[in-house]
Amino acid sequence: KVNDNNWRLVTMSRNETTGAVRFYVNGVLTGTATSETGNKSTTFNSFGFVRNTGGASNFYNGLLDGIRLSNSILTDDRIKAEYKFSIETNITYGAPEDL
Repeated sequence: KVNDNNWRLVTMSRNETTGAVRFYVNGVLTGTATSETGNKSTTFNSFGFVRNTGGASNFYNGLLDGIRLSNSILTDDRIKAEYKFSIETNITYGAPEDL
């Protein structure tokens, strides 16, 4: 759970071939799961709505600042880099370079 009133970068990765699902918070792997394999073709029309999990449907209770979708599986290093860039820890400031 991420519920301490601080912004987090939450990332989920799903491999359609193996069904492997990986969850990250602020670039750190926090959990894994397995889903069915194959392409998902269900209309994606409401972010944060959880359904068809065997339990009651539920809505995400919180705020979203931005959403990004990718058509490829991001590596652990890429997910960590995305987080670092989001908090500007990979950016350095200095004298401009001569070209």
